[in-house]
Amino acid sequence: MNRHSLSYLFKLSAYWFAVNFLWGAMLAIVLPSQIQFLVGDNTKSAFLGTLLSVGALVAMLCRPLFGALSDRSSFRAGRRRPFMVAGALLSMIPLYIMGSTRSIFLYSLGFLLLQLFINISAAGYQGLIPDTVAQEQMGVASSFMGAMTILGSISAVIVSGRLADNHSYHAIYLITGIVILVFMTVTAIGIREKQYTNREAFSSKIYLKAFYVNPRTNPNFVWILVCSFLIMLGSNSAFNFQQYYFEDVLRSAHPAQDISLISTVVLVCAAVISVMAGALSDKIGRKEIFALSAWFMSSMAVVLLFQPPLILIVATAVIFGLGYGGFTSVQWALITEFLPGSNSSSKDLGLWTVSTTLPQVIGPKIGGYLISAFRGPHIAFGYTILYAFVAVDLIAGGLLILRIKNRAVKG
Repeated sequence: MNRHSLSYLFKLSAYWFAVNFLWGAMLAIVLPSQIQFLVGDNTKSAFLGTLLSVGALVAMLCRPLFGALSDRSSFRAGRRRPFMVAGALLSMIPLYIMGSTRSIFLYSLGFLLLQLFINISAAGYQGLIPDTVAQEQMGVASSFMGAMTILGSISAVIVSGRLADNHSYHAIYLITGIVILVFMTVTAIGIREKQYTNREAFSSKIYLKAFYVNPRTNPNFVWILVCSFLIMLGSNSAFNFQQYYFEDVLRSAHPAQDISLISTVVLVCAAVISVMAGALSDKIGRKEIFALSAWFMSSMAVVLLFQPPLILIVATAVIFGLGYGGFTSVQWALITEFLPGSNSSSKDLGLWTVSTTLPQVIGPKIGGYLISAFRGPHIAFGYTILYAFVAVDLIAGGLLILRIKNRAVKG
């Protein structure tokens, strides 16, 4: 593969901005706020946890399936872009439903359709990176992906925080739809794929068998899956309940705006460190930065154990942001370096996606259970147990990534 210009890498990573804008708005702010608006206070946590779990299950099942289909496609426009474009266009339907309905049934249906279509799109898109970027440039490319992760998320929380507090949900979905279409177009037009002619017939038996990865022959890949699982399990067990923590425990008058403030601090700090971390990982090693990042991220869970004042949470958000920036910058480079198959990159990345989306299935259920089961005389105790669980997961994920060996992780 040839080395690419920074302009090419920007166009390649542009759609990742849109995907993270979507989930940055939805998961942290819009979904908790809108569900509370639709179902009320008594059932908000249970309903949110259930909907997130079912939605993540849809993502977990369809991402590797459509990734494998894109591995085998031979469209004239390329094997990845048709999936990316079709999924993005179809996602406009559920965005319209979710922004216009007051029925919790239709809203839930819209969310599940959104998970389906956007993951069809992402399944094709994620294969573009290993298909078109040489390994020696993967650290820089990963930095672009990390930057788009952070910029998309920070743009989303800035836009959606006040709109969600005012229940202007239709405006959020309209803006999100425009962002998806614009940035998808930048990537679709800016990237040139060759037609894949060595087409292999799709076999469900071969497809299912391919999801077994031998830990003896691919130990590094397996350790990355385990560590990604632990970090995402910790994050997803608490992430979607933070708005309720601010309201129920810290008694915030404007929880959505407070979460928006903290998210902004996190993402600004992450943006500052992301490019440096990705480039640095090419020289000193990606697993070391991955480990430090996980430990930095655990600081927020430790602080929230003690029901701190807002100013201390904001200060801790700086440390968390540095960790989050490092994590997002190196994870793409780390996982693509140890993919098991050379011609099945999208399927293998889909398997990695399972390790990050399965926690989205079970994490909200664990978080909701811990909050309810250990609330005792005061709901704060349930959150204390939850954040202790999160801290252990993040610290363990950072420790276990250091078990990667046999190949240098330097670029």
